[in-house]
Amino acid sequence: IIKTFKESFWALLMPFVIIGSIMSGVVSPTEAGVIAVIYGLIVGGIVYKELNWDDVKGAMRDTAKTSGKIFIIVGTAALFTKLLTTAGFHIFVKDLLLSISTNPTVILLITLLIILLVTTFMEVNATITLLMPVLYPVIQAVGIDPTLFCVLVVICCGVGLVTPPVGMCLYVACDLAKLDMGSATKALLPFILATIICIIILIIFPGLILWPASLI
Repeated sequence: IIKTFKESFWALLMPFVIIGSIMSGVVSPTEAGVIAVIYGLIVGGIVYKELNWDDVKGAMRDTAKTSGKIFIIVGTAALFTKLLTTAGFHIFVKDLLLSISTNPTVILLITLLIILLVTTFMEVNATITLLMPVLYPVIQAVGIDPTLFCVLVVICCGVGLVTPPVGMCLYVACDLAKLDMGSATKALLPFILATIICIIILIIFPGLILWPASLI
């Protein structure tokens, strides 16, 4: 165990470098990603000597392809959101939801359910770009804490990404592991249910989110 720990020490140090640099306020999350890449190149290429130039070129090529797809989706979603906002769709949604209820808990449940359902068949960046400008005014109108809402949105997006019919992360994982969606979904069901229970608990006891956030 000690030998394995020594061999993997520099690799295990990466999360601490990323989180530590963000929490200390030295860099932003985006800049921390750049630091992680540089750190990975140094450790993989110099310390472990497992990276070569061909690996780096391949990684850059794959990253460019993946990023290009994501930016096309996000850009299209942003344009569509702009059209909806210009047409006053966010006002329509706000009035519609507030006509159903003005109870913050009910509104929170409805908005989270919408995000959860949409994320099951849409890429998460596009979902957030599309829905947040529409749903956020509703959240503000009923007095829900933005921090609470954003944390719950992130959790719901995580659930949606591994939930059929599409489930982007589930699809990618099944493709890499050569598994069929059915068997993978059955294995994930207990974890999905557990996460949904956690969401309900966090809604009932928002202090579980707001208290740690107040310490930052």
